[in-house]
Amino acid sequence: MNTSIPATNMHFLVFMVYTCSSASSMLKLVGYTREANIDHEEKQELKRQRKTLRRQKRKDRHALKNSAKSASAELEIFNLYQIDV
Repeated sequence: MNTSIPATNMHFLVFMVYTCSSASSMLKLVGYTREANIDHEEKQELKRQRKTLRRQKRKDRHALKNSAKSASAELEIFNLYQIDV
């Protein structure tokens, strides 16, 4: 009984194993790249949201500070012109 594999079949078998393993690793690589892109996009979106929140906080702080200044100025003016009864 002859159990040897002819050379052409062996070449084909090696080619198929190489092709399948390459295709598998290429698919993994594409998957990893896609995941990396999604992660990067999510990070960018979170960064944008944090930046927007920081801007809003800053605006709110300035508005509060300005309203406090105007309120204290109004109080000073009221105290200056208050008429004793």
